[in-house]
Amino acid sequence: MKYEKLDIILLLSFLLVFSFSMSMLFGSKKNKSNTTHNTASAVDITGLATVPPQEAVQILSPLIASQSVEKIAESMEYMSVDKARDIARVIIQDKQSLLSAEEQQVLLFALALHYPDAQAQYTLFNLMIKYPHLLQGKTLLLVAAHNNYGKVIPALLRWSKQIADKPKIPQQLQNLDTQALDQAVVNNNLKALKVLYNNGVSIKADKASELLWNVVHNNKKPGFVAFLVERGADLHYTSNGYTLLMKATENNNVAMVKALITAFKNTGATPKDIFKYVQHIVDPQVGTALQIAIEKDYAQIDVLLRNYGARE
Repeated sequence: MKYEKLDIILLLSFLLVFSFSMSMLFGSKKNKSNTTHNTASAVDITGLATVPPQEAVQILSPLIASQSVEKIAESMEYMSVDKARDIARVIIQDKQSLLSAEEQQVLLFALALHYPDAQAQYTLFNLMIKYPHLLQGKTLLLVAAHNNYGKVIPALLRWSKQIADKPKIPQQLQNLDTQALDQAVVNNNLKALKVLYNNGVSIKADKASELLWNVVHNNKKPGFVAFLVERGADLHYTSNGYTLLMKATENNNVAMVKALITAFKNTGATPKDIFKYVQHIVDPQVGTALQIAIEKDYAQIDVLLRNYGARE
């Protein structure tokens, strides 16, 4: 009986210690989570504008560690642009920085929006000339569009024109608008393309046609079709003996074929016009869209084209 009581006491002691250990473990994790979450609000930025840049970066280090780019920019909102540039330079120069090159670009965008004066904005943007490693990856305007900084795009466009005649301008800063449009299609990012357009990146009809061909040829989102046609893209665009419809058919892209025909219908085309569109031929060796569908046994597109009047 005595041994049984001893066993029970030992068991209860073990359970008590185990329970205490678990509570300490999970409590520690919770506190760590809360610490990370509250990092931004816990940083004391008093006097940030009055200390040397290196010391300012030390003050901002918790925000940098948590990659809180917007909070970093907010902390620097009321200082002179020269001071903001100097602090940003120290962050960019740090090869061990926890901010990626893209995040450092975004920091410059966020800071630029605090200064309505164009020259002040250019002071910040010029850091991208001095530190070209920032330009690796997505093109500049696409970074802005992708990170919800569309409002900075007009300033970037003005800046790119202002530096165009300067020597040794990195290739990534030349033809910013064209690069961004091309890369938006390559990345299959219709949302970014719309942000670019809505913030001052012009899409002329010939460029829209080129982009539309790339969309069709590379099986990008069918949603590009309507947007680019609205910008003036030519639905009769041809390349190497192929119409857009033929290329979409060759790719067995049913959704793209539908998008092209629908876009053509929405131009006010009559049934006769649509028949001519689906039946159009550029090179007899390539054939019509329907002949391609038959040759490759793409039954769904075959039926779709016949419904709009296509014939062998």
